Amino acid sequence: MSRSIHITSRNFKGLTKTEIDEQFIDPTSELSQWGDKLHIKKTTVKDRKQQKNQNKVLGKETLDSIEDQM
Repeated sequence: MSRSIHITSRNFKGLTKTEIDEQFIDPTSELSQWGDKLHIKKTTVKDRKQQKNQNKVLGKETLDSIEDQM
């Protein structure tokens, strides 16, 4: 199971933009891991919404075809 990462602005208090950029590039840093997980979460939510919309369309088309057969 993956470890939950909670990042706030306090994690970066006193760091320069260059230091934050270095953390993001480093694959072992928490910031980099958080970015990867955020990307996965966003794509998963997007894919689920698309699938839900496709199911709605297919359901409506099925109902329409059943009504046409009657």
